[in-house]
Amino acid sequence: MSYTGIAENLLSDFIFLGITLIVGFCIFRFTKRKKLLNFFGINESRRIAIYLSELKLEQGDAAGIDGKPYSYTGSAVAFGEMQSANKFRDLFNYFLPSLSDVPNFLSQLLISDVHVQLHRSPVNIGEIEHSASFITFGSPVYNLASKFVESKLHSKAKFNNENIVLLSPDSTTNGMGILGLVEATRKNPSPIPSGTPMPESPFGSAPEHLQQVNQTSINIEGVPPLHNSNYGFVERIIDHENKRTVFYVAGISELSTVGAAHFLKTQWEKLQQEFGNDKNFLIMLKFESSDYSKWTKIF
Repeated sequence: MSYTGIAENLLSDFIFLGITLIVGFCIFRFTKRKKLLNFFGINESRRIAIYLSELKLEQGDAAGIDGKPYSYTGSAVAFGEMQSANKFRDLFNYFLPSLSDVPNFLSQLLISDVHVQLHRSPVNIGEIEHSASFITFGSPVYNLASKFVESKLHSKAKFNNENIVLLSPDSTTNGMGILGLVEATRKNPSPIPSGTPMPESPFGSAPEHLQQVNQTSINIEGVPPLHNSNYGFVERIIDHENKRTVFYVAGISELSTVGAAHFLKTQWEKLQQEFGNDKNFLIMLKFESSDYSKWTKIF
């Protein structure tokens, strides 16, 4: 190839690179990209971590597609949470026209905007990202990052799990005595050791008619506990000490957790208009049982 041909190739490559950068800048400028990064607190770091709930399964806990229990053991993440996390990855990724078909060195050029890290629940506090913003999914029962937000960052929304005692469905015992037992258990929600004999009620209910069940609620100061599985929330906490923004999205069920994440992803512009980039907020939502994208704002 002649020197003229080489020069023409180099010139065309640089022209293409310049056009790509200009197009990229315009996309960044006119698609409110900077507002998005400021809202999530990643304008400088360009890094964000997403922590998902981890489910630890013992032998016999995992059911196959036929509904029967099998011998799988290990950890897993909620499918809906993983889907939501991937949608956040798409939100943060800064896509430019593909350069794979461009000849010479431009075919190796990779432009990265935000580094999104997906993690299952950390094993210990030290594994939680301390130098960048993060989003945590689900309750502290399954996600240590959520527990960290509640205990160390003093979130306004907190999960509470309490043991209550109910009559079994086949019981014909008068329930008045059981109601008192249920109320007493609510007031003292400490777990009942397995094998502990249950007291009989004044109406002679037998222990086998009683069932210990776990009830989850979302507790917020000044608001009655929320037990409905369709409730979920989005909370933002500005951690000034570590210069990061933390988002807590969770619900009593997977549907409400996924719904809260969907709300944050799709409504961030409206939230920014209302709360800016440096104010804490908590939004409580109620979702339709069959569609997490349909929500009602409770407060």
